Amino acid sequence: MKIITRYVLKQVLRTFIICLLFLSVGFAFYGVIGTMFNQGIPVSLAFKLLPYLMPEFLTMMIPVAALLSTTLFFAHVNGSNELIALKALGVPPWKIMLPVWVLMFLISIGSVWLYDYGMSQAKIEMGRVIIEEFETTLIKKLKTDHNFTTPDHSLSIKVREVREDGQLINLKFSRVEDNKRTEGLASKARISVDLKGTEPSLVFQLIDIEIKTPEGLTRFAEINHHLPLGSFVKKIYRSDPSMSQIKEELEKIEFRRQQYRRKLAALTSYAVLTGNYDKLSDPLFQNRVNFENNLDFEKNRCQLAIPRRWSSGFSCFFFVWVGIPFAIWMNKKDASESFFYCFLPILGIYYPLLMVGLSGAKEGILLPAFIWSGNVVLGLIGIWFLRKIHQY
Repeated sequence: MKIITRYVLKQVLRTFIICLLFLSVGFAFYGVIGTMFNQGIPVSLAFKLLPYLMPEFLTMMIPVAALLSTTLFFAHVNGSNELIALKALGVPPWKIMLPVWVLMFLISIGSVWLYDYGMSQAKIEMGRVIIEEFETTLIKKLKTDHNFTTPDHSLSIKVREVREDGQLINLKFSRVEDNKRTEGLASKARISVDLKGTEPSLVFQLIDIEIKTPEGLTRFAEINHHLPLGSFVKKIYRSDPSMSQIKEELEKIEFRRQQYRRKLAALTSYAVLTGNYDKLSDPLFQNRVNFENNLDFEKNRCQLAIPRRWSSGFSCFFFVWVGIPFAIWMNKKDASESFFYCFLPILGIYYPLLMVGLSGAKEGILLPAFIWSGNVVLGLIGIWFLRKIHQY
């Protein structure tokens, strides 16, 4: 039995590694191209971000590689009548599957850690790389597009020319602060990244400026506009807390909620005691619903993080759990055909349930545990197929 176990593990692991390598190359190419087009960044920066994109990509590729390697192997073994020979020797199919299940269980645990790293620390490192390269990236974007707008639309600029030394010529800008829009023109401008402050910021050094105001035109020799980059990068690549930080993050959210409610209570008490009910029109009251909803959404995301990472990591195990007996039950000589027949139902069952669980848990409609529904359904289907192949 030890010889058979070594043979099974060697063949499955070898095929798994080959499949993972091929899929990695494809996803790496997709990651670079997708990042370039979706975020509008140059090729050089996309390649710098690739190592931090790969952990998230690998968590998506590992279940597919595991399913492909196991269905190919067991479909071939069954097609060669090797399982029939083992049954004749008194070895049931589950004994051949057991070492593969153990192997995929261990790979699933590693996949959980990889997914946790990819959604937390890797995203933070991506933000660091983007900040360090932001100046070069923005200048290249202005050379090609001649305009730039921040994600929150607080600042938009249009430039006629970008010189080789990075100087901007004839820059038109529009800035929104405290719900007031300011428009102006600058004959020259320079962009730099300030990493020395408490938060990295993008500095626009505007020279020879004309600013339009209701009173008329106002001229300035020079103005420096600081744009914090932390919130900007977060909108592009949002990092989630790691599983070890979830409890602390939930406590922070609850502290912010209590602090906000105390401010509202203090303002209400002051308005009632002084008779100054105009205080009740404070923006804190007007934005209460949105603020509470945003906190609830953040809380739901944090509560979902741990079940989601364990569920996504162990999709590898459940793909194999249903894939092996299905490949044997199909009894197809063409091993690739067994894989596609197995993968299509998984696409129609697992991923829709995953999407429903994600959206429902984030909105607070479903419990975070519902994220496991796809794995549970695959597990039940796998049990049914196991019973079928052991009845022969």
